[in-house]
Amino acid sequence: MYESYKDGSILSLKLENFQTYKHIELFFHPSLNFIAGPNGSGKSSIANAIALIFCGNTSSIGKTKNISEYVNFNSMEAKIEVQIKRKDKIYFLKRVLKRDTKKTNFYINNVLKKENEYCEFVSGLGIDIDNLCMFLPQEKVSEFSSLSSEELLIHALNSQPDKSILATIDKLNSFKSEKVKLNSDILQVKKTKEGITEIVANLCKDAEKLKEKNILEEKIKNIRIKKKWLNYELISEEYKNIKSKITEYKKTIEEKEKEVNKIEEKIKEFNELKESKKLNEEKIQIKNMNNEIYQSLTLIKNQIKKTELLEIDKKGLENKKDNRKSELENLKNKIIETEKKISSIKIEEIRKNI
Repeated sequence: MYESYKDGSILSLKLENFQTYKHIELFFHPSLNFIAGPNGSGKSSIANAIALIFCGNTSSIGKTKNISEYVNFNSMEAKIEVQIKRKDKIYFLKRVLKRDTKKTNFYINNVLKKENEYCEFVSGLGIDIDNLCMFLPQEKVSEFSSLSSEELLIHALNSQPDKSILATIDKLNSFKSEKVKLNSDILQVKKTKEGITEIVANLCKDAEKLKEKNILEEKIKNIRIKKKWLNYELISEEYKNIKSKITEYKKTIEEKEKEVNKIEEKIKEFNELKESKKLNEEKIQIKNMNNEIYQSLTLIKNQIKKTELLEIDKKGLENKKDNRKSELENLKNKIIETEKKISSIKIEEIRKNI
């Protein structure tokens, strides 16, 4: 019955509560199939169901980001079922979309599978929903048109079951990248060679400079030896001159020493004369001082006599002072007595006498 269908062909599609469809079942022709209808008739819903049953997601379709929005408004879950041929066997694939949990269950031949197991099975069918050459939704047309020719070729080859051409292209790309790398390596080697050539040229220049330097150093060495010899000759000549001058200086020193001795003798004589004169002057000064001292002593004696006389006068004055004091005391006593007498006389008697 299904001998005319190729491996990976969709035999039938069944939808329940999926988008606009409450229930629909489609059977496909083994070669080319067309789905036609007016806007809003559900063509895109069928395309979306095919994308989702073969491990597609919302980004593959390009409409909504929430998978639960593909569930019919009046239902809590949607089902997508397909019959597919693989290696002369018929497989039943089913995907159940949940509105409340926003999760999906995957089934192969009514056996619940993990998503990675399910998608691995789909990948074995050679179906890749994200390949725009296999599945091109309306929302992805602009993206498809922007692909380069190389990208289109890769997508087209990936959509074919025979992957040998892709392997060849990968090898060509690797060869191309290796060629680019080799070219860059060759350029690097050329640059390195140029750098080495430049270094060698610089080294040759440095060698020439070093050779010149060695020659100059040898010349400098010879000049220094000659200079030392010339210096020796000059020094020996100077030594002779200095030696002769030293002998002359010695003679001059001896003569000067003789002159100094003569001068010292004269100074000695002069000092002796000077000392004798000093002694005479000192004697005269001593005599003068003696006279002055004698005069001072006489003055002091006279002063002492005067002070003695003054002491005598002082004592006489003190005696007079004492006498005056006693006289004053007597007068005071008399005054006191008279005052007493006066006070003893009565005033009335005085008035009567008056």
